[in-house]
Amino acid sequence: MRRPRLSVVQLSRLFFCLVLTFISCKAYFHPGVPDTHDGENHLARFANYKIAIREGQFPPRFAPNLYHRLGYPVFNYNYPLANLVSLPFSIAKIPYHFTFKIIMFSSVFVAIYATWLWLTKLGVPFWGRVVASTSFAASPYLFQSIIFRGNVGEVMALSLILCWLLWIEYSSDRKTVIEQRSLLSRIFSPESVAGGSILGAFFLSHNVTVLFATPLILGWSLWRQRNTQDGLLRTITALLFGLGLSVWFWIPALAEQSSIVVGGSALAQQYAQHFPTFRQLVSSSIQFGYSYVGSVDSLSFALGLTQLGAIGCSIGLVIADRLGKKHRQTKDQSTFLIFFIATILLTLLQTTVTHSLWQTIPLVRFIQFPWRLGLLALIANTFLVGYVFQRNIAWQKYLLVSLVVIQAVIMLRLAPVGYINKPSLHYDLFEQSTTTSNENLARNFTFSELGDWQPVPTVLSGQAEVNVLSWNGSQRSYQAIVNSPALIAEPTMNFPGWQTTIESNSTSKPVSYEDNQLIGGRIAYHLEPGTFTVHSQFTQWTWPRVLGNALSLLTFATVLCTVASLFFAQRREKHDS
Repeated sequence: MRRPRLSVVQLSRLFFCLVLTFISCKAYFHPGVPDTHDGENHLARFANYKIAIREGQFPPRFAPNLYHRLGYPVFNYNYPLANLVSLPFSIAKIPYHFTFKIIMFSSVFVAIYATWLWLTKLGVPFWGRVVASTSFAASPYLFQSIIFRGNVGEVMALSLILCWLLWIEYSSDRKTVIEQRSLLSRIFSPESVAGGSILGAFFLSHNVTVLFATPLILGWSLWRQRNTQDGLLRTITALLFGLGLSVWFWIPALAEQSSIVVGGSALAQQYAQHFPTFRQLVSSSIQFGYSYVGSVDSLSFALGLTQLGAIGCSIGLVIADRLGKKHRQTKDQSTFLIFFIATILLTLLQTTVTHSLWQTIPLVRFIQFPWRLGLLALIANTFLVGYVFQRNIAWQKYLLVSLVVIQAVIMLRLAPVGYINKPSLHYDLFEQSTTTSNENLARNFTFSELGDWQPVPTVLSGQAEVNVLSWNGSQRSYQAIVNSPALIAEPTMNFPGWQTTIESNSTSKPVSYEDNQLIGGRIAYHLEPGTFTVHSQFTQWTWPRVLGNALSLLTFATVLCTVASLFFAQRREKHDS
């Protein structure tokens, strides 16, 4: 049986989206990676994720070599999707910077291609899709995320949101004869598994984006499928699958917040001082920079010429419709109004005008920067660009075409502030924390002698001789010959999950950790006189991790069984026909 070939139209569409991706990611076609806010941090996380797996952590939660070799629980709290995707490349010994480029380029391409298909499903005409996709690819927010901020997690989240929006449209088109399918077959349908996989990946892509985007995209999903029983069932099932696939990360990340200092970090407390002004949203120089406390920033928060033009045209359309002007009505006028309102609200929410509203939002302090809502505003605005062409008002179309050309030229002239091209070993031995304010430090960690790390325990009091048998960042064994009661400290940050046992005279027992000003939050314990073999290992044995891992494993097994069942059912159907 011949495999279906791509048509000329499909190939042309792929080629166009690929060209737009090259435009957005042109800075990555250069030796090394752009010098960005987060780029090197991600490379170091790629390295430590591989090292943690190699040392027996699964899933990794404690980065063995970060924070001056003392270890750092960054993986327990920060989005793991990019690290998971990097693993095959790291195992194949592909340089981390090249892996970063592959992930970023692929994510941007998926985002642009999904945008095109999504707009097609919403009835946007061809030239509307061309201009809207170009405005998306050349938007200041996306460009800065790629070449100035280097936030690969946020770009992955953006692409997965668009995949979910596309899934909603395909799922809505899927006509199911309810009487001919059992409830079980509708729950474990190909659409539910696909949607659950998209949501599962999205929930692991970027913490802040997940927290603020999830209510919006689920609300849109339920509204879009409100008239179809099967559509609602597929959405709910996909949500449950997605949650199940991601709770191995989210249950520990939320339940173990009290173990780290994140709630009291500077960024968590200063979100209210990072609101852009209206002037910054309308016009600010697009260049490498940072978001500072107050209204003086070097990072641009500009919406973009095309984005501003789309808002202006949409306001005109709303006013014209309300005044009774005769414009051709589209099939789904309410969709336009929803995205128009979403664009306006998501833009206003980035400014101080809505500060009082922000204070009522749960978990608001964890967004750190309100201007991150620009990512969601960009998606809504992209539809508005396409909708202008759907309304077919000539002067508005010419205006947006002119603006998108100017915007694309401006973006093409942007260049990174510099490039970094370091060997992989540099990131294997990376000693910083990879977080902005060290917000994942263990709450009781105060040890300050960071430059004198050695892979050997220290005898803080008493008399003892220590001989190391084996050592790495996740587990170690050593012999301790204790002559008088001794306080032993390992050069590792103490964090829930570490377990130390001592063996003596063929008996084994766990130790109780201690802490004081001298210990400073390291792994430490007392030993009485004697000869001991000591084993320390980072484990998954906390109730949030056990629960999260078990639920995700069960969900993953269910998804695999469903996929296998659907595959063999399809094979049987083809064989019978």
